[in-house]
Amino acid sequence: MTIYFSDRSRFLEFQKCPTSRYLAYSWGGTGLRRVRATIPLVTGSAVHAGMASLLNQILKLGDVPGVWAHVDVDGAVAAALEEYELELIGRGLDVELGEDAQWVTDEQRALIEGLVRAYAVAPTGLQALLEQYRVLEVEREDVWEGFTHAGLAEDGARIDFQARADGLLQERGSADLYVLSFKTASSFDYRQEASNRHDVQGLSEAAVIERGLRATDPDARIMGIQMVYLIKGQRTQGEEGGRYVTQSSLIHPWRKEGITEAEYAWRYKWAGPDVWPDSGKLRGHTLGKGWTRVDIWNDVGVKSWVDMLASGTVQSELGDPFDGIVNMPLPYFRQDRDVQDWIEQAQNQEARVIQDHQALEGVRVNQSELMRSVVNALAPGYRRSCDWPSKCQFQEVCFGDSSMFTSPLSTGLYEIRRPHHDAEAAAFRAKSEVVEESNESR
Repeated sequence: MTIYFSDRSRFLEFQKCPTSRYLAYSWGGTGLRRVRATIPLVTGSAVHAGMASLLNQILKLGDVPGVWAHVDVDGAVAAALEEYELELIGRGLDVELGEDAQWVTDEQRALIEGLVRAYAVAPTGLQALLEQYRVLEVEREDVWEGFTHAGLAEDGARIDFQARADGLLQERGSADLYVLSFKTASSFDYRQEASNRHDVQGLSEAAVIERGLRATDPDARIMGIQMVYLIKGQRTQGEEGGRYVTQSSLIHPWRKEGITEAEYAWRYKWAGPDVWPDSGKLRGHTLGKGWTRVDIWNDVGVKSWVDMLASGTVQSELGDPFDGIVNMPLPYFRQDRDVQDWIEQAQNQEARVIQDHQALEGVRVNQSELMRSVVNALAPGYRRSCDWPSKCQFQEVCFGDSSMFTSPLSTGLYEIRRPHHDAEAAAFRAKSEVVEESNESR
């Protein structure tokens, strides 16, 4: 039996750009990725490792009052930074031309630590989550085997849809089930809030997890998704071609030398609480002279700085220093009709995509001179996705000469993708072992 794999990332990548979907997941039978990892990807993966550590500790400690105060935050930070170091050792960071790679590495390491520590102590962080929910599962792999058989050319072939939610939650008051999703993002605004109401993650993971639960409980139902946003800040370039800096008060606060000791601030500009007497509008304020922005990891250290923020002694008049960094919006509910619509859309889309990618692979191997034209026909590039919301990893393929579609590995920029879902990874290892045995027997 031939088994093809899909997941939410693949589903969305096709809708973002069919060319990128083919290159990332089907080229050569497995897909490609950049040798060097993008900064947002590595940072996000490391923060997720820290979140998983916190939640797994909660599972071990048990559902007892105030359990959030007993987690080993240092251990969660260590887990996050270990994930970060493994990625660096294996791939390294894809930094901008001329950037100081070591400084970028140190900055992102500090940001990872800051976000994990902030979530552990922020009023809207771990405590808020556990006051509302019980944690039932953390990062469990779920697979909808035989997601669809329709539309596949081979007899007996099927598509398995993989999902790995950050967690499964049970609301304390209602006992309803929710999917948990941590998001690391550069910002959060009303547009993201609106987008969440139609987010595919709350449909795909809810459908796959719910199906698995119903194997033992026919009445099991996922009510929706609880998202948690950890805001990294925009990574912007300084004036006159200066270095790129992540605009986060967790790692770049302000410092002023005092007579006896330094003063610190987490916000440079703010409004109120006083008002202009003539208009009644909030009066604007700035820190004033003598304040400079610092790299906190080279100053008091990330741990000490987050502790200072949590103590409420730094700019206490401005309120919660973690507001805007740790954001847990209201859960997003999913209607049965929306889930069914997504299932039907995904089943049909993925079957068509796999058929088209099989044809592309045949052309790549047997008629490579036609490759670019066939890509244009079966997996056309969407140019609106080349640079936004971030630079596509396959620009060198799409805008290089025609040989890039058949020999991208020769450039040294790309390598074979490594599956990260357990089911596909196991199939990949089994396939590799068969190839090795075949080569040894020759």
